Amino acid sequence: MAAELDGRPSALYWHFASKQALLTALADQVLAEVAPPPARARWDRRLERLAVGLRSTLLVVIDGAELISVGQAGGQSTAVTGGGGPPGRIFRT
Repeated sequence: MAAELDGRPSALYWHFASKQALLTALADQVLAEVAPPPARARWDRRLERLAVGLRSTLLVVIDGAELISVGQAGGQSTAVTGGGGPPGRIFRT
């Protein structure tokens, strides 16, 4: 990533405390691209739309599914929880 930005790898850690924090931020950014399903739709249609949206988004990102799983593994993500509270934007009821 640093090479793509014409920077040095150590410069990334000015903005991120660790590699896990960087991967978590990337995973959150990818998950933010998933459009929330319509709130008025039935639960099964909402789940289907969410799954299709997530799959479509992950297919655009190289190793997208792996990035999300690694990013979520650290337990620091805010994409799903909406910042540590109840379920966030992609699962809001």
